[in-house]
Amino acid sequence: MHNPEGFVPKSPFVYRVLSVLTALPFYHLPAPVLPEAAPGKTAAMLQAHQALALASWFSTLATSFLFFGWALLKRFSYTTALLFSLLPLLICRFVGTIDIDPFGIFIIATIAFLYEEDHDYLAGALLILSVFANEKIFLVVGCYLAATAFYSGRGLWRILPPALCLGIYVAALKLLPFPTISGGH
Repeated sequence: MHNPEGFVPKSPFVYRVLSVLTALPFYHLPAPVLPEAAPGKTAAMLQAHQALALASWFSTLATSFLFFGWALLKRFSYTTALLFSLLPLLICRFVGTIDIDPFGIFIIATIAFLYEEDHDYLAGALLILSVFANEKIFLVVGCYLAATAFYSGRGLWRILPPALCLGIYVAALKLLPFPTISGGH
């Protein structure tokens, strides 16, 4: 966001296109902190940080609503559904320390919901798109799918989308010139 044409920011996470795109609607909101109050930060940098923070907040909120609806769909009481909907707040607080953003948690929860509701093709397509949001998504979902395939007797074919994701991710790292990932080039 707000970089000169043709310039790739020096970050190992520039391939997380979908995570950044979720922040675009919030980019042009007025920044709550003036650049003078944050030395070394430009107005554009503050706008970008604000946009990413708002995208994270709305992703966490969306995940809470998904959990609430999922609990009601499974016929839990409203109280249990409400408690279940608070889990994303705790999860997002924890995973922020290991670099899975709230948008990633929302995608993981959505994919798990789709798989549990037997919408395997839709879940697989979303999983493949998730490579461009956060590489940890397909790793987490791949472990989940492998466990359910082996322990519940569900088909091993369900681990094909995570395997395809791994191939896409490795190909992207090898073919695209990401700064700090491919030797800073």
